[in-house]
Amino acid sequence: MTFSSKTAGTATAKDHLKYARMHFENQNFEGMLDSIIASIEVEKAAVEILPAGRRFVYGSTRVEMRIDLEQNLFITESHVVNLPASRTLPLLRKLLELNHSLQEWSRFALEGDHVFLTYIDLLTHTCPEKIIGVTRGVMEITDQYDNLFVDD
Repeated sequence: MTFSSKTAGTATAKDHLKYARMHFENQNFEGMLDSIIASIEVEKAAVEILPAGRRFVYGSTRVEMRIDLEQNLFITESHVVNLPASRTLPLLRKLLELNHSLQEWSRFALEGDHVFLTYIDLLTHTCPEKIIGVTRGVMEITDQYDNLFVDD
């Protein structure tokens, strides 16, 4: 069961978690991602379907969740800020300091001029409950730091 007009208004977060567990056990990862997104109450219209995952906006945060079946990975990431050329060194120093203090499951990463908060784990080390916690954490941390880095 994924986003459907039948369950959208009546299903609770607990129901969506149950559906996510069922999809995970059946290796229906797209259904699992849909159920996880529904459990964190993201508007259906805000969800973009990607070839191997989902992208959604939550507040000022844009989060992407993907499954890489070739490498057996679950990936969640969120864009934090574009790296300003004039303040590269101080910002990189701050990111390294933050990586040391962040919870063990996420890290700031650099791709080109873009700073992301990312979480990567083996599918075999995940479960829907962990994915929900990680996704919420990435959303909260990104939302906290995106404005800080722009203001610095």
